[in-house]
Amino acid sequence: GAGANGRLTKAVGQRSSARKVDVHLPMESAQTTLVLARPGSYTTDATFRRTPTNALLPLLHAICYRSLGSRLYGVRERTGLFYSCTGAFGRGAGVEHKGMDEIVVRCKPETASSTLAALEGFVRDTTPITERELTSAKALVTSSLVHAVRADRAMETLVDWGLRTGRCDEHSVRDHVRRILDVSLPTMRAFARDVFRAPFLVRVAAGPTSPF
Repeated sequence: GAGANGRLTKAVGQRSSARKVDVHLPMESAQTTLVLARPGSYTTDATFRRTPTNALLPLLHAICYRSLGSRLYGVRERTGLFYSCTGAFGRGAGVEHKGMDEIVVRCKPETASSTLAALEGFVRDTTPITERELTSAKALVTSSLVHAVRADRAMETLVDWGLRTGRCDEHSVRDHVRRILDVSLPTMRAFARDVFRAPFLVRVAAGPTSPF
């Protein structure tokens, strides 16, 4: 519930450091929530807006976490160890704060240790991104952008876009779509290797028993 999520967020935020930390939050529940987290890598300041990273991060998010065809969902399908799963790069990032990179799943308490091992294998996986993965991610990310601009909340979307990119017009969205479509496979692979080089230092479990 909301209380459990708040406790998880607080635990992760308080323990984001340069050393590995395990935290168990005991609670009576039929499920265990597991979080792998680390400090984010990028703020949303003007420097970020002008770099290729602004186009690469949404693509990597789509490949790793966003859809049923993503790599995290692939782990769920192959192992059957966990129910729901989400992931994010730089959640809560702003101009001065880099936010948190996080992976969150829910599983049976008795499979929490195995699930944790599967997640750590996921973040260590060095399998190169494929052309098919990149093509699918480009279609997903660009179609979402175009749909958002054309939807009823287009003005709200453009204002948010302006805050994140420094420009607030449909031309800037089209320019960004073009940059996303121009990303090459070698560039995407190199970026993914760099992003996943840093370990996930914080492990949090909320459930009846500790998996650590």
